Amino acid sequence: MRRRLLIIGLDGGTFALLEPMAAAGDLPNLARLMREGAHGELMSTLPPATMPAWTSFLTGAPPGQHGVTDIFMRHGYRMSPASGAMRALPTFLEVLSRRGLRVASIGVPGTFPPLPLNGVCVSGFDAPGVHRATRGSVSPPSFFSTLEELGGYRYATFNEQGRGKRRLSEAADALCADLARKEKLLVALYTREPWDLFFTHLQASDTAAHHLWHTYDMASPRAVARSDDLPRVYRRLDQVVGALLERTGPDTRVMVVSDHGFGGASTTAVHLNRMLERAGLLRFCVQRGGALKRLLGSMIGELPPALMGSLVRTMPESLRAALHRTLLASPIDWNATQAFSDELDYAPSIWLHRAGVFERGQVSDSTVAGLRTRIRELCLSLRDPVTGDPLVKAVHDRDDTPMRGPHVERAPDLIIEPAWPRGYRPSFLRSAGPGEPVRVLASEEYAAGRGYGMPGVHRPEGVIILHGAGIDSRLLPQTTIEEAGALVYELLGQARPPSVQAAQRGADGYTPRQRRAVENRLRSLGYID
Repeated sequence: MRRRLLIIGLDGGTFALLEPMAAAGDLPNLARLMREGAHGELMSTLPPATMPAWTSFLTGAPPGQHGVTDIFMRHGYRMSPASGAMRALPTFLEVLSRRGLRVASIGVPGTFPPLPLNGVCVSGFDAPGVHRATRGSVSPPSFFSTLEELGGYRYATFNEQGRGKRRLSEAADALCADLARKEKLLVALYTREPWDLFFTHLQASDTAAHHLWHTYDMASPRAVARSDDLPRVYRRLDQVVGALLERTGPDTRVMVVSDHGFGGASTTAVHLNRMLERAGLLRFCVQRGGALKRLLGSMIGELPPALMGSLVRTMPESLRAALHRTLLASPIDWNATQAFSDELDYAPSIWLHRAGVFERGQVSDSTVAGLRTRIRELCLSLRDPVTGDPLVKAVHDRDDTPMRGPHVERAPDLIIEPAWPRGYRPSFLRSAGPGEPVRVLASEEYAAGRGYGMPGVHRPEGVIILHGAGIDSRLLPQTTIEEAGALVYELLGQARPPSVQAAQRGADGYTPRQRRAVENRLRSLGYID
């Protein structure tokens, strides 16, 4: 029998929400998939971030192999948003299309420029602009008119930097309304023809958890009065899943997968560039126009998503990069800095300011090893100012992680794995200048917007659920996201291409012990003898 596959990308989906809500009867469709099928934890990439993780799923390879190592990619002193244009390996969408399968990809991150599939592709949020899909983010271009007739495809649904008193409940309203629109669109596209592979991505689970975690988790140190906002977004997601399942035949298998999991943030903030400055490894420069910068940031933060998207789309790349530097970058004196951090909360890391890599680089190859050791010790010495708990679990050299591969130089030199003292992770925030490397947040910072320490944060433990013919009801062993991407071929009865075979075989740097663990997982899933 010819197999078909429906993949639902539940961005940031986490069993911390799925399991209690399913047990309470709030998620009947996802609960049925878990009860009747196989499910288990899915380990994300390092860092557990959207673009490297979804690209690992799409390619069946780790970031060092496919080349997308973060949401923002650094080019010397310039940073730009990552996109599928930076990907060095083909996706299973392209491979299966070339084999003659009919494929639809709707809103999947890492698919811009839109993939020329044997079917249709609506790029994910790596497409230019932040509001809705344009003709340039759809393939074939002729499909854009159909997409618009169905209501179009939106990326941003509310202002994530807003500060209004009703911001959180209004955010949940906007997310649920957008899911209602997406349900109509997805059902119409899914039923257009009997797709061999239909892959859609739902961003609302990630966005809601970032902003609303502290309204659901009453053990969170940032907890406020409990609301139904986060559960109702998940209930609406479950309805979208149910609408697709109702139209899925017995020849179709279902995979629900997330790029990472979720947890709560603590009330502790870490400023890595302040830590480096205290150690004499970084120097801040005098920041001019500080008041203007704060005013500009406030004005941009209050813009509606549609207007913000229009402005960003029309900006030249050089102007977008300058705006990013103005609003986000720490004021660093590059002539007196040996190491620095981009200070991204979801992916804390540190770059060595290497000569030959950066125009004003201060670090020679002979001093790299010693500097790495010193910075690792500094990070591991960070402690919570109230409890004394360590704030960093591990500091990974990029060459010594599963990220390894021909594109590893695109990643920061040191990747920080945060600790979760007492079940909650510190926020890694930007440094406006010198100050305490570790501090306790003020209460008005607890419900911060995007980029300022949101109450919900990424965990590496995500979700995989498999359902359909030949898939037994069981708990799966922990699986990596690249392994899950490789399983797409088996679920469709297709052979893996050479690029996936190489990545799974160990060209990415797996040790023999790691390789045996991978094979044991695949064997337990029933996909190899």
